[in-house]
Amino acid sequence: MINQHLATANLSLRRREFIGKIVSYRADGYLGNYLIVVPHSNIVAVRMITQQSFREASDNFTQFKEMLLTL
Repeated sequence: MINQHLATANLSLRRREFIGKIVSYRADGYLGNYLIVVPHSNIVAVRMITQQSFREASDNFTQFKEMLLTL
């Protein structure tokens, strides 16, 4: 279903992830921009950062997904 909506914008999912009973969809972008969809919880989370404000040592926010899945 989600792929049908994305296809209209010429987009596709990076991957589908299974963590225990949680199914999520994730797309990673440049500079730590993320899109994560957790259908079971009705969550769509977007993390955005600009190139001008990005600081490599601290701004990748790799724990974004783990923090989201605790909601």
